[in-house]
Amino acid sequence: MQDLAIFKSEIELIQKLSSKRYPKTLKGSINEEEDQAFKKLQNKLKRISDKIKFQYDDFYGPFISERSTGNPVNRGGALRRVWSGVYKGAANKQYAAQISLVINMDSGGVDIGFYFGRTSAINLANDQREQLEAQLKFLGKLLGNEIENNVLIKSTFNNLIELGFIAETKDKRVSPSAWLKEIDESPSHSSLTITVKPNNNGVISFTTIDTYVALVMPLMLSFSENAGAQIRDNKNKLPKPLTPVQRAKQAEMRALIGIKGEELVFAAEKKRLFEASINKPNYPLHQSLISDAYHYDILSYDNNQDIYIEVKTTTRQKKDAYSKIFYMSSYEYNFFKDNGKNYRLYRVYDVYGEPEIEVVDISNIEPNVDTYKINLN
Repeated sequence: MQDLAIFKSEIELIQKLSSKRYPKTLKGSINEEEDQAFKKLQNKLKRISDKIKFQYDDFYGPFISERSTGNPVNRGGALRRVWSGVYKGAANKQYAAQISLVINMDSGGVDIGFYFGRTSAINLANDQREQLEAQLKFLGKLLGNEIENNVLIKSTFNNLIELGFIAETKDKRVSPSAWLKEIDESPSHSSLTITVKPNNNGVISFTTIDTYVALVMPLMLSFSENAGAQIRDNKNKLPKPLTPVQRAKQAEMRALIGIKGEELVFAAEKKRLFEASINKPNYPLHQSLISDAYHYDILSYDNNQDIYIEVKTTTRQKKDAYSKIFYMSSYEYNFFKDNGKNYRLYRVYDVYGEPEIEVVDISNIEPNVDTYKINLN
């Protein structure tokens, strides 16, 4: 589906246009080539949202598909957000629950995820605005309640956070718990998104876009087509199963989080050895990139002896209570017990944000065992 892929050149065009101010509109302020490319991207984004609607209506919809329309320049002369998406829960997108793609003008990528509408009272009568605002508050309370009480929706929410989706409200990052409190009170301008950047070939394929959409979509089981309905039309529906490609992508995302944390610790160890004038050839060694058979990640050196470093990484911030929970295999845990004096465990927090590395002592912690090895022989 190359015609539904988003290219680096298209994102760069939006970045270029967003760096300027315009009198009233883009017309006459950009050249013909830029104008055609801008319109082509807008139309492509609409085709993408139409495709998403077609694929997910039966499981999570019915949705309305829409893209950014109208004057692309705001009152201050800046380029408005360039987006497309699907929504339901209200007749007006600005007061609905959405799955959207937004060109990120700063990062050079596309923000994909769940949004509550960015409420706007322009051209609305007071009674209509009040009705829509009440509907949006209902949607916020509904999702918060589902995340708290529905195992499936709660699992989806936590999985998104673990995979690196960022909780924001009013364009500021907040903790997952603060986000849930916010949507219960005032869901407008609240989102759960991840920034996806073009690959080495300068492309974000539709398959990649669809994978991120599929991960977020189960949240939409929380909402009825009709915002005023007290009983959800899709209450007994199950989410659409992930395809093998999507499951593989999700596994890849988890693996990359771990590798990113290990790279940060490896760089920190390399710096430490250099600053301590420890000239140990080939140290540190990133063992986990060679084999899992070592049962630790990095071999380093301290106090005239080898040290074995295990790295556990999370996308969560250190202040998040869930960031204190991680998993070790039985092989990893037994290696820790056998090499206690030479063992270090590093916890990397907020790996995709502002990473923080902490040395963790687990010697007095009794692990909860939740897996078993079965040998039929």
